[in-house]
Amino acid sequence: MGNLTKHGEKRIAERIGASNNAAQRNVKKALHHGIKVEETTGALYDWLMGKRSMHRGTYKMTIYKDHLYVFGRNMILVTVYPVPDYLKNDLDQYVSADRYDRYTQSFRDDEYRKNDKQMKAYMEKKASFERQVLLNDIREFVKDRFFVDITGLACESNFMRIYYAPTDYTIPDLSELASYIRNHTIYSRVKFCHLTDSKGKYVYHLKYTLNPDEDELVYSA
Repeated sequence: MGNLTKHGEKRIAERIGASNNAAQRNVKKALHHGIKVEETTGALYDWLMGKRSMHRGTYKMTIYKDHLYVFGRNMILVTVYPVPDYLKNDLDQYVSADRYDRYTQSFRDDEYRKNDKQMKAYMEKKASFERQVLLNDIREFVKDRFFVDITGLACESNFMRIYYAPTDYTIPDLSELASYIRNHTIYSRVKFCHLTDSKGKYVYHLKYTLNPDEDELVYSA
């Protein structure tokens, strides 16, 4: 691991139970957000100084999430110690109120990012499911009406782009399909695009755009 000694890697696995990737993240956060020795007072300061005396050449020591991280030269993690209960339970008593607030803010930021990531993943999954439902509905409508295969769709705001491949070599009139989409979905603008026929052979490129203010199709090469 890039910024851990073998001993540090072993200790972080034993005392925190973190995987390699999680350990790397913890070390970076401890380095940037952890409470430094000089920011502490009282019993916590005394305990930290005792640990410092055990490690010659210690460059930096920080407390992060109930653990003490000991860094050597070039900010390489040397080892990790759990902070005793009698100190970690009253941590706010040994640092300034402002520093303690900034320290705990880093935890809140992590939680916000985690929740935001989960929400984005959920919304992407939901959008993917909704697109598949739309695609199935459109394919069902097209069946036996048009000589085209609907290959996919993309949705943005009030705009839908539908990709299709003709099953013959005529230019299909898709105005009925455009009206169906406009009347049965939230999308007021529709484009139909294709580059190839059903066999993958290039035929022509024609776009149909349904103007939201009109009931006619606008053709553009």
